[in-house]
Amino acid sequence: MKGIIFDLDGTLIDSIGVWKKVDEKVLARHGVKIDSNFREEIKMMTYTQCIEYIIEKYKIKKTFTQMEEEFTDEAMYQYSNVIKAKKGAENFIYTMKKQGIKLSVATSCNKDMCEAVLKNNGLYDYFDAFAYCEEEGVDKNTSDIYIKAAEKMQLVPEKCIVFEDIAKAAENAAKAGMKVIGMADNENAKEAVFLEKICVDVVHNFDEVQEKIVKYI
Repeated sequence: MKGIIFDLDGTLIDSIGVWKKVDEKVLARHGVKIDSNFREEIKMMTYTQCIEYIIEKYKIKKTFTQMEEEFTDEAMYQYSNVIKAKKGAENFIYTMKKQGIKLSVATSCNKDMCEAVLKNNGLYDYFDAFAYCEEEGVDKNTSDIYIKAAEKMQLVPEKCIVFEDIAKAAENAAKAGMKVIGMADNENAKEAVFLEKICVDVVHNFDEVQEKIVKYI
């Protein structure tokens, strides 16, 4: 038995562009214009870490709970109604499930948003396990969340394939002994160069990997 672990944002779903708009809209209310380094600085953070970082970085005079409500209110509608899965995702996931492959999600995303977007795209029920950084008390600066996802599927890391769009996160999954396939997201194009150095393959959508996956499973 083998398993596949999917990152969520930018890998399984097209959400990176949405988050840029959410961040800009919320911070504009507080007189903040996001600087050019912002997305690079937060890309490995959990949802909680991002909000804490924003409050500190921009000296916002709001509590964590107040800022969390603002971001969640703006983002939840998008996750529940607007954000779509990557091209070919449902067919790929269905095919893997039919072949007896276990499936899990390892994400820094808020649990409620993750569940909402997967249910809205008809994908939630395919998954055997979910590993949330927030719940596990980790982020993607280590291999821990991928190891946890493997454990939840009752698999050793060497039996798992990981899909990731962030090079550093992909590197950490590889360090755990997993094969990693990079997802080159148009909203995060500069990561592709680094993904190519780390991953066994790099694709732009799940249609591209449908035939290639037999080499890795």
